Amino acid sequence: MRFTRVTTEVLAARRAAQTHQEPPSLPWQRMRHVETVDEGPGLQYDVWENDRYECTVRRFKKGFFLGNSRYMVLGITALDQTARHDWRDFQACKSDLCGPEWEAIELYPAESRLLDPSNRFYLWCVPKGLLKCGYTNGRDVRTPQEAIAPQRPFPAEESS
Repeated sequence: MRFTRVTTEVLAARRAAQTHQEPPSLPWQRMRHVETVDEGPGLQYDVWENDRYECTVRRFKKGFFLGNSRYMVLGITALDQTARHDWRDFQACKSDLCGPEWEAIELYPAESRLLDPSNRFYLWCVPKGLLKCGYTNGRDVRTPQEAIAPQRPFPAEESS
């Protein structure tokens, strides 16, 4: 994403004034397959977990609302049952379970369609290129020192 010189200067000044320091992200442990659940025709899913999350993976050969393509739905729950919603962790879940070049969306629905029965989050995942939204300028990952807004450190082994 590109910013104007003025926007970049304003964001840099805000960052310099920040006194809050976030702790680094925790190192990621890859997801491991736990079981396949079969609840009848069309109701099969896989359960995966690591040290922080349990994920269900439902695979569909077609039917995504764009292009009737294949897609996957990830259901993500923190093992400690909290409402943890960590973007980096969800990105890692998506990459582990769907592939690094798949993309995902999280829906914030109309109130009339709201489902909120538990601390569970859903990602709808599709092959790269199907979603025509998001930034298209390539990868841009920054350290807290380089960031244009507050940024927490990466785990130690990823920062070098």
